[in-house]
Amino acid sequence: MFCYANVANPDEVTASLKDSADHWCATVGMTDAQLAKRIHRDGIDILVDLAGHTAGHRLGAFCYQPAPVQVSYLGYCATTGLETMDYWLTDAVIHPAGSIEQAVETIVRLPRCWVGYQPSLDRTKVTPRVIAVWSEILQALPGAMLFLKARQYADEPTRQWLIGQFAGHGIGGSRLRIEAAGSMAEYLAAYHAVDIALDPFPRTGGVTTADALWMGVPVITLAGQRFIERHSASLLFAVDHGDWVAGSIGEYKEKVLTLAGDPARRRQLRATQREWMAASPLLDAEDLASQIEATFRQWWKKYLGKT
Repeated sequence: MFCYANVANPDEVTASLKDSADHWCATVGMTDAQLAKRIHRDGIDILVDLAGHTAGHRLGAFCYQPAPVQVSYLGYCATTGLETMDYWLTDAVIHPAGSIEQAVETIVRLPRCWVGYQPSLDRTKVTPRVIAVWSEILQALPGAMLFLKARQYADEPTRQWLIGQFAGHGIGGSRLRIEAAGSMAEYLAAYHAVDIALDPFPRTGGVTTADALWMGVPVITLAGQRFIERHSASLLFAVDHGDWVAGSIGEYKEKVLTLAGDPARRRQLRATQREWMAASPLLDAEDLASQIEATFRQWWKKYLGKT
């Protein structure tokens, strides 16, 4: 396995990945043409992009077609828009049959959840529409509080803005618990104070969804039509909780209220969810690797059949 890392500030994660790779190439300072030439010289058969159009990406190198088969996977939530990118690797929950997602790549669905999980922190995505729906849920549950925890809430103006947004829907600040992000241990421990995790939309959770499930907290998500709107749904189906996936805002609210009214069910989930999740495909890294390898073999055979 060859890894090409455009990492300006290497850390312990970089070191861990480097130790796991057969070959490692630091690409900072290389032009796209130089990187493409290096990849071609290394004789790469299948080149996988993990960044998409995020900061520091190297999609420019993919434009040179340095490998016979080129794939987009994991690090981006939409098409790359590159005609030289052959495939976009996802799954049948994120991209069900008849998906409206527009992509220049051929969408290929793994026969399982497209990612794995190991027991980490993402961002919240709280929009005015999400605030409105969450406010309606709070109005229907007068004894409930909403716990919001993210690094941006260390900023007092941001906290006050958020309080003001909820106040506009009749929800007082006393019903909001707003905290800045702390350490990973503090972040995970905060789930002990949570009964139900409300997934934001349209940009749903990813790692945060898996973290909540790992801590025994049910997650209710609203699945839309695009990749970015179906990430949590894929994770929930992988742990056999497709019943927590809503198809409309009305169903989203209904599922939250149903769980809120069933404390015995929530206690049972808290006690058993981790064991159930540990046995699910989501934590089966070997199966994920096997399915990806099988897909790669199919792509390579298809390429050989053309040449």
